[in-house]
Amino acid sequence: MDSGRRPTGVAPFRSRWLAAGIDAGLLLLVGLILGLGLGSHLGGPGGTGRLLGFPIAVAYFGLAGSRLGGGQTAGKTFVGLRVVGPDGEPLGVGRALLRASVLTAPWFFNNVQFRYDMPLALPLAMLACALIFGMVPASIALFVLSGGRQFLHDVVARSFVVVGNERPLSSGPPRWALAASLAWIVTVTVWGVAHAPLGPKREDDPLLSALRRVPRVASASVTPMEVSRFGGQHYRALYVTVTTGLGGDEPEKVVRRSAAAVVAFYPQLNEFQAIRVENRAGFDVGLASWSTATVEMRTPGEWRALVEPEADALLSGRVR
Repeated sequence: MDSGRRPTGVAPFRSRWLAAGIDAGLLLLVGLILGLGLGSHLGGPGGTGRLLGFPIAVAYFGLAGSRLGGGQTAGKTFVGLRVVGPDGEPLGVGRALLRASVLTAPWFFNNVQFRYDMPLALPLAMLACALIFGMVPASIALFVLSGGRQFLHDVVARSFVVVGNERPLSSGPPRWALAASLAWIVTVTVWGVAHAPLGPKREDDPLLSALRRVPRVASASVTPMEVSRFGGQHYRALYVTVTTGLGGDEPEKVVRRSAAAVVAFYPQLNEFQAIRVENRAGFDVGLASWSTATVEMRTPGEWRALVEPEADALLSGRVR
């Protein structure tokens, strides 16, 4: 190794964020291409299509951040940073992929909506809880307590981010900080397990089932709300939201068919002063997302008058 390299331990924080911004911009372009090309097959915003970008990001950060890429992604190359081990050399491929997985997993699992009738839904939901509410705060704490040298993904991979050919200090966060961070992650995970249902929930709600049978609808939610008006007045509204991918039926048709399902299968409809039906159409591949909303709000009577034939057809189909 070059003995002329002076020791250091901290890459400039602003440089790390600039490098991250450049890399995020490149992955955003990849995500837009994927989303526009596959958007009609990905299930709409908030679906599991968000996880599609995870292996792409891991491959990018892992391979480029390993000895194969000299420890430099495009962003790090631009600002002159490198990912290295305690010996000052780039990481092996396995350690670099591990580092990239810990770095990117919280982002891609955030905002994924897991239905309980999906395979492995509960383990995935609990994993998301541990990643987002456990690892993210722990990572920020470790970065602060290590003097800006290591986030959690660096601690796990025994890596450092340095300037150019400089050699890192081998010291990271104090051991008590590592123990406290691990305890926090374990506590959050146990809390998630304790508050999760004991087994997969059977999706037997006739309204949700009818909403998901609307062409191209990937997910649906029905939420009673207390809405405040100006002047302190309140009224009850039923918020119905369905998501669809790109293409297919016009959003207005999706809204009307969803409203027909509500009229047909929600017996407490008259308890509300307004029924708000929203169709969120778009894509989300984790690397990039786009959506547009089509919303209609009417009284129960207005919806009945508008979609009564469709609602009757749904009920007749259910009886048959």
